[in-house]
Amino acid sequence: MIKYKNAKGMTLIELFVLLAILTITAYVSFLSYKPRSKLTQLDYTVSELQNLILALKAYQTVNGTWPDSENSCADPITVLSQVNESGSPTYADVSDFVFQTQMTFQCEPNNTTATLYIDFEILKTDLEYYSRYVHDLEIIDDSDNQVLKVSTNIRPVGGKLNTYLTQAKYGPFQRENEDGTFNEIELETKYAFIEVPEDCKGKEDVTAGFSSQSLCTGVNVRDRRGVYQTRLDIVAVDEDGNEHTMYGRIDIVRTFVIEGWDYSSDKCKYTNNRLNCNSNDQELEGWRVMPIPDSRMQYHVESYFGLNPIFHNMTKIDTNYYDSSVYLNESSIENSIFSNTSLVAVFRQAISSEVARRTNKDFSPRVSHSYWSGEDTNTYFTDYFEYNGFFEFNIYHGFVSCSENANLMFAAVTCSAD
Repeated sequence: MIKYKNAKGMTLIELFVLLAILTITAYVSFLSYKPRSKLTQLDYTVSELQNLILALKAYQTVNGTWPDSENSCADPITVLSQVNESGSPTYADVSDFVFQTQMTFQCEPNNTTATLYIDFEILKTDLEYYSRYVHDLEIIDDSDNQVLKVSTNIRPVGGKLNTYLTQAKYGPFQRENEDGTFNEIELETKYAFIEVPEDCKGKEDVTAGFSSQSLCTGVNVRDRRGVYQTRLDIVAVDEDGNEHTMYGRIDIVRTFVIEGWDYSSDKCKYTNNRLNCNSNDQELEGWRVMPIPDSRMQYHVESYFGLNPIFHNMTKIDTNYYDSSVYLNESSIENSIFSNTSLVAVFRQAISSEVARRTNKDFSPRVSHSYWSGEDTNTYFTDYFEYNGFFEFNIYHGFVSCSENANLMFAAVTCSAD
């Protein structure tokens, strides 16, 4: 049974969708970007599988059966992704094909106590990783040299639980007294207060999941974007000993990426018309909830070349030489960006063309490095890089909104039925 308040206009199918979304806030960060590394691909696959399992559990909790139970659960995804009354798919992110992993489903038809089985294939080398994060993983076919066919299962939720869907705005709020008057409750704007539903008050098994669906993931935070520019003096010496002065510019662009959101919650009760959230030994009346971004800084490098030191007169060099996106300290920046090897690799074509234009002779830049051993240096770089606070920027702890509901925190609160 689901009860809800303060959720006007929401359909039943939207309620169980939100219930699942609330439960998977620790996993959705992987859904916002394309995995690159092998480990990230595994993380992504596991998080999507968890997303799917929680969606199936939420549907079963609300409806009492698995989706597509009448057809032995052959196609639960279609049921989960059906268009709801608002005209949008309720589970647009749920799929039975996750990062090259096709999943199949099976259950005993029309049985409210049946177990749902999910079968899929994994590489044998990935078995240990999957076993760590996927419960009840069982090998059902290991005849292939490289691939395993495995299965996991979901048991129906037992017992009678009531689920209450609620929402609250961030910051101060009003609390109604028994006589119909209201008290203003102070609360910092980074928090939202989720009150325990009346029917759950005094019970010991009250739990809650939180989500602020308007928060962005996988985005660059614009007000944390910055560019560090430094000049580069280039001197090339041709075969006749003539010096040719040119200039470069290195831009280090800092972007701040939010990969997901976690939620910090404190149990609270009212004391003298104020929230007391500092004691665990108290009757629970609600939660003070704050979203916390899972974030990282990343940098990319742009290079420019010109015949005078005026920055806006320089031309950008098209290069993929810089592949590092994280610079931990001054030394890593110096070695990755401003080493002679890096600079000559990036500016080689521009320097060669300019010296050839001036002398009508071919020119190949060389620098002092073991890689160039046996050849005399004919190209010199002087940079004006200074390591400063640009590279020690504070991690962002505010809100990044993607919708008009930026000021709302949603919650699904469950407790045992009477």
